[in-house]
Amino acid sequence: MRSAFILVAFLLFVGNPVLASGEEAADAQAARASDHGWTPLFDGKSLRGWYTQIKDKKKNEDPAKFFQVDDGMIHVYKDQAAGSAVPNGYIATEAEHANYQLRMEFKWGTKKFKPRMMVVRDAGLLYHVQRPDSVWPRCVECQIQEGDVGDCFTVRGVRLVTTVEAVPIKTPSGVVKKMPRYKADGGVTRTMGDSGIVRIVKSSTHERDGWNTVELIVRGSQGSEHIVNGETLFRAKELQELGREALSTPLKKGEVDPRKWEPLAQGRIALQCEYSEVFYRNIEIRAISGGALEEKATK
Repeated sequence: MRSAFILVAFLLFVGNPVLASGEEAADAQAARASDHGWTPLFDGKSLRGWYTQIKDKKKNEDPAKFFQVDDGMIHVYKDQAAGSAVPNGYIATEAEHANYQLRMEFKWGTKKFKPRMMVVRDAGLLYHVQRPDSVWPRCVECQIQEGDVGDCFTVRGVRLVTTVEAVPIKTPSGVVKKMPRYKADGGVTRTMGDSGIVRIVKSSTHERDGWNTVELIVRGSQGSEHIVNGETLFRAKELQELGREALSTPLKKGEVDPRKWEPLAQGRIALQCEYSEVFYRNIEIRAISGGALEEKATK
């Protein structure tokens, strides 16, 4: 009889939320608070709110369906045979965004495609994407590439201010070059970017097999931050773009572009397809107030 009473009391304690440990309730409340304000950018069912831009194609011209929705994910190159030749491109939001936090997950598939069969898998998360659409458009890129997730690229007329150190880095082609790597403490403050494409290497590597979480914190033209699996790997401030007016004549070799640099305060968000099968899911965004770039504590 006593054993039966103890058993009933135990079951009541476990099953009753009032009697159960307060730690679980506190954890659940904290999780809800931390998730406040998040809105899906991808609904898991369709590409509503997005458009495709494939190289040498018009907007939304993707007859081969290089981007498909599959089981709640965006599946890139789902129907293409491994080893076949494919184009690159991206899928972008119709809406522009300025001050926000974004989080998403990605994982690699098994397929690679020509002409990048023998190099690491590559993709990318682009922000402050500007018109006109092209492959590739003016933007800032948070790199998604095996071994390099979190790198920053300034693309075609973007520059920013960050702190770096010069270190030897092995490029995807296997060549070792001295390159700028982000260094939060003790780095040299430099303005990086020009009318071409400039790479700033992330501070450290935190990728893992399977699903990885990539986050952005973007505060208009004031600054941005790249976070991979909870680790802040890159920060920048003073995002700028080169004046958009067309040059009257092409620049000659060594000639300086006369157009002025202006604040780059907003743009669209895009995900690349770049010769590797990749999956994207749980793409969410929430607005944040303007002001100084908030520092995110690192482990």
